[in-house]
Amino acid sequence: MTALETGRWSYDQEQKLAMLVYWIRAADPSLPPEVVRGVVAHLTARPQQRTILVGHFERCPDLLPSGDTRIPPLAQRLIERLAAAGSQVVVRPVCGFCGRARLLDRILPDGHRACGQCVQRRRLEPCTRCRRERPIERRVGYEQLCQGCYRRDPAFQETCAGCGRDAFIVARPPSGPRCAACAATKHRCVECGQVAKTRPGLLDGPVCNRCVERLRNNPGPCPGCGDTKILAFLHDQQRVCATCAGQPPRFACKQCGREDHQHGRRCAVCVLRDRVAALLAGPDGQTHPGLAPLGDALCAVDRPKSTLHWLQYSHGPAVLRRMALGEIAVSHAGLDALPRTKSLDYLRDLLVALGVLPAQVVEFERLDPWLRDLLTTLSPDHVRIVQPYATWHVLRNARAKANRGQLTPSAAEHARANIHGTINFLTFLTDRSRTLATARQVDLDDYLTDHHGRARHLNGFLNWARQRHLMGDLRTPPWQRTTPEVTLTDDDRWAAVARLLHDETLNLVVRVAGLFVLLYGQPLTRICRTTPDQIDHEHQQVTIRFGDDPVVLPAPLDNLVLALLDRRGHASIAGQPTRWLFPGGHPGRHRHAGTFRRQLAKVGIMLHPARNAAMVQLAAEIPAPVLADLLGLRPHTAVRWATLAARDWAAYTALRPHGRS
Repeated sequence: MTALETGRWSYDQEQKLAMLVYWIRAADPSLPPEVVRGVVAHLTARPQQRTILVGHFERCPDLLPSGDTRIPPLAQRLIERLAAAGSQVVVRPVCGFCGRARLLDRILPDGHRACGQCVQRRRLEPCTRCRRERPIERRVGYEQLCQGCYRRDPAFQETCAGCGRDAFIVARPPSGPRCAACAATKHRCVECGQVAKTRPGLLDGPVCNRCVERLRNNPGPCPGCGDTKILAFLHDQQRVCATCAGQPPRFACKQCGREDHQHGRRCAVCVLRDRVAALLAGPDGQTHPGLAPLGDALCAVDRPKSTLHWLQYSHGPAVLRRMALGEIAVSHAGLDALPRTKSLDYLRDLLVALGVLPAQVVEFERLDPWLRDLLTTLSPDHVRIVQPYATWHVLRNARAKANRGQLTPSAAEHARANIHGTINFLTFLTDRSRTLATARQVDLDDYLTDHHGRARHLNGFLNWARQRHLMGDLRTPPWQRTTPEVTLTDDDRWAAVARLLHDETLNLVVRVAGLFVLLYGQPLTRICRTTPDQIDHEHQQVTIRFGDDPVVLPAPLDNLVLALLDRRGHASIAGQPTRWLFPGGHPGRHRHAGTFRRQLAKVGIMLHPARNAAMVQLAAEIPAPVLADLLGLRPHTAVRWATLAARDWAAYTALRPHGRS
């Protein structure tokens, strides 16, 4: 033993630790002493390891930045943990065969080291039994056996004490020999308490695979460094990240080092960035200029895994790829040339929301291609009648509403129903061997008898046809306005209100929408178009404007509305701010009234009885002019509700200030 080695063995453990900290900080002064001390102390838990590491530094002072492939495994682990702690000086040695920075634990004949996987690949020999190139596990006489053939050979098998089968024995505990299946012992998880297969090195004991996945999917702010990481380690009885615990970052992304979006060996952010770049790259390899805003928005999402799922399973990315390659124009006309699907509608809304395509009234723009497809299924005689009516009457009225911003999805569906009603009536006449010109009133009456409730979808066509003298004076019975019926009792109504206010298991969106119906009698078509600008939460109270005057929201409804303001915007895959309080499933669009109707029905709230009961109570307690201003009603509508509530507020008009408009 040399004098140098004798001196090294004479140092106590604290002196060796201090020497290692000194050498490491001499190579990288940016590392805090306490971090270096924690890394070394955790790595060299056994005294012999600290002694061996001191010897490595004495023989090679530039051990850390050299990147030499002859560095022993213990020093390689030190370099790995220092790099995880933030050192920019240390250099991890890379395997000379695969070029990856891995643990080089196999010594080559020239003294350098390589990773075990590469060395194993280069030691392949043909197995004498299976004839495949495999690492040789055992040589028996003139035979050389791979691991599979060796373990399947009955000559090398014994009876397992666990399962009683003849198998290859991999462990010999005091209870008897065990095969590979029985040797995989199970432990009680320190996280959930279940007995299962566990992983060592996490928290303060074995952790089962299910709890490990739960830790991976729920990162949080580390108490030590403050970064969002996976808190699967203990330090001073506190859950911290791997770096603060002096452990190698086993959950870190191999590309950027972040841990908040786990997606295999790399994080979902890095994977998404690469996939978006490849998706939107043009023939020159650069991102298509017209699709650049889309690429920026997709890479800036809060939930990259959801976007990756969309890229993998939706048909929309295939269209984007063709746009990037120039096969499809980046325009509405380019999308109109494709068959309409839900995926294509979503993609169009996404491009419009991001400014890639100009804005359009979606409900109206979808009417024209729908009409063209419908006309192809009709006979020439019916086309000569339906086409001018649909084009110059139905679509013209829809266009006027779209220009005023009043074409709702329900109005678009009503326009389609009017066209379908016309086609059904013409088909009915054809089956009777009649035309529109020869039709009589009895034919119309028979049609309405057989198709009850379709008169409202036929009135527009009949008026249009009479004005153009295409038929005789055929008319449907005049529509009788029905009086709203109140079938929901006060007890049932307030019970539903109490449930929506306090049942935390219900969807927040459904709770707020249901309360707007039950308390303020708002129709769903208006609720779904509510914007955050209608809500004001200043002056220690929360108000909302349904009409001209603000309505003060009582507790706890005010807290529910504020919580909804913080949580809105989940629908857009691009994560863009939305102008709707209730955003829908497509970017830039609000939730459909039919969706609300179905969700409220699931929790036992029927729309019309709930709204009628609310309006009758409000009309009985509030004068009609005030009710119209608060709820955004027309004056004659408010008067009808007041009449239904058997209250006369006509004298109230004289009491209002004359300066109020």
